[in-house]
Amino acid sequence: MIITRLRLRAYTAIGEVGVTIPFSKGLVLLRAEGAGGKSNCLLAILYALGLDGMLGPSKAVPLKHAMTDFVDVDGEEVPVISSEVMLEIQDAAGRFITVLRSVKGNRSRDLVTVWEGEHLEDTESASVPSRDFFVRVPGAVTNAAGFHQYLASFFGWKLPGVLTYGGETVPLYMESIFPLLFVEQVRGWSAIEGIYPTHFRIRDPGTRAVEFILALGIRDLAARRALLERDMESVRVSWTQSARQVDAVARNLGAVVHGLPNAPVAEWPTSAPPRLLVSAGENWEPIDALIATLESELAEKSREPARTTAEVAPQLEADLREAERRVRTVEAWLSGVFNDIELLELEITRTEERIRALADDLTRNKDALRLKKLGSTRALAITSDRCPTCHQSVELALLPEVRAAEASPMTLEDNVRYLEDQRDMFQLVLAQTQDSLSAKLRQSTAGGEELARARATVRDLRAALVAHPLTTSKESVAEIVRLEARIDALKRGVRLAQEYTNEFTVLAERWADLQARLAELPEDSISAEDAAKLGALQSSFTEQLVEYGLTSVEPHAIVIPRDSLRPEYKGFDLQFDLAGSDATRATWAYRNAFLEVARTHATNHPGFLIIDEPQQQHPSLESFGALLRRVSRSERHDQQVIISTNEKVSDLRALLEGHSYTLLDYGDERMMRLVSRTERPV
Repeated sequence: MIITRLRLRAYTAIGEVGVTIPFSKGLVLLRAEGAGGKSNCLLAILYALGLDGMLGPSKAVPLKHAMTDFVDVDGEEVPVISSEVMLEIQDAAGRFITVLRSVKGNRSRDLVTVWEGEHLEDTESASVPSRDFFVRVPGAVTNAAGFHQYLASFFGWKLPGVLTYGGETVPLYMESIFPLLFVEQVRGWSAIEGIYPTHFRIRDPGTRAVEFILALGIRDLAARRALLERDMESVRVSWTQSARQVDAVARNLGAVVHGLPNAPVAEWPTSAPPRLLVSAGENWEPIDALIATLESELAEKSREPARTTAEVAPQLEADLREAERRVRTVEAWLSGVFNDIELLELEITRTEERIRALADDLTRNKDALRLKKLGSTRALAITSDRCPTCHQSVELALLPEVRAAEASPMTLEDNVRYLEDQRDMFQLVLAQTQDSLSAKLRQSTAGGEELARARATVRDLRAALVAHPLTTSKESVAEIVRLEARIDALKRGVRLAQEYTNEFTVLAERWADLQARLAELPEDSISAEDAAKLGALQSSFTEQLVEYGLTSVEPHAIVIPRDSLRPEYKGFDLQFDLAGSDATRATWAYRNAFLEVARTHATNHPGFLIIDEPQQQHPSLESFGALLRRVSRSERHDQQVIISTNEKVSDLRALLEGHSYTLLDYGDERMMRLVSRTERPV
């Protein structure tokens, strides 16, 4: 894509004020003095394309006051009534479009008009068809009437879906791509790789933009992997929720769930299907067995004929003694369970304290190891023969006769490994103890319910014994009612648990499918073509660093890793290792490297680069000249590089002698000038 013409117009009471700038292929130098308005013109390109969202979420116009408030005309500040930007661009096939977007006036800034042809030559002509689109509003990149959907199609782009921090899939907005193509003066020099908008909440927008611009297959693979991992996380959450529902049902029944995996599995039911177990004293038995026992008791009770209190008195007395014995037995057993719970809680507290102590020790040893690797030779508290708290001398060995030199203490590396093993072991102990505590708590719940039933039986039996001897005994009837109620409650709970358990069948099938699809993805996530593109990017980047005279670090030690695709030096962000002028040189090299890769490989790069005021942090004139000569090659490849500068014309001509370029010099005057005057009434 080539920018062919830009027109800015501000309409005032005394006439039209503005500028029309013709651009060409290759290197275009837009020269004016500091306050001439060149940065405003470059921002107008961004604004016309509806890409001002690249600068942040604000919908305020990013252009200067000459387009929004007042404009200087012959030393007089004249209020702006309305203003607009028109931009003419050409694609690789030679097609032109002209874009109009209002800045100030009655027309909405969210409305864009597009003429499908060259319209700046004759703006009054009706022969060029036009269409209206919306921009900077929801749907601008997804709807047919959205300008960025149209613009992406004009560029030949198919914007991929990317993940947000909320787990949603959204298009890779054009505002998240253009920091690689447009280095604006305010924010563009803050980071070598560019400052990407964060209000879209896209994960790693810089990496996603590079993957798209280079048309890396790794982008599609990463997106597929990310979507699969998102779906797998959704299954994990659903599995956990269903497991909690089954567990809640079990708690209400005084039971535990045995054999239910905590995490999703691909085969369901498992070889040992999950079961509900209820406490039977010290042991646990399947809930089905308890229901069968209770149903047997109910059948036996139901067959017994009705008798008077006098007739059943001996049996009632025997039953009362048995019930009281049962109460004492359950109370004694519950007391033991509560003692076990106290011991387990104490053990958990001690284990957690031990894990925290190990974590502190591990942190200190890792810090010491890091200092050692960095070359520190200072004595460390963990290896000193003085107490780090009271600073008194301590023996380095348990036995006085063993000298420190003979004790062969572990190295820092050994300490770290040992402490990590200890931490892992105690974390396992903690998990097992917590499981034991959970089981004991379930036993205490079940025991409490059993004790309540036993005490209720004692009360009923005592009441039956003091009833009139000739009345029908109510104890047998009450026992039948209790048995029926408990059996009904247990069966309802089992049915409810089964309903929740059935959900695991669907989740297991989904989990198996996701695992199979994830396994189908290649382990090596980069193709030969991707490797060639990244190799070309690294080669161009390094070559330019040398050519531009970067000296803060060894240029060949700066790499562009495959995971982040951002320049790094020894594993750290390059920005922090460079002097200011070298950071500027690295920014030139990084942005231009993508343009150069597009000359030899199939990419999504549109073929243009805009750099506003590249002499940030004052790199040498020789370095600036090396940049200009390097990017002047773009004309041979039908590409375009637009650079704004205030360097002297004589210096620019000297730096580019023998090279092809276009110089648009506006001198020391303002670029926005009076175009036509409206006669003022006398």
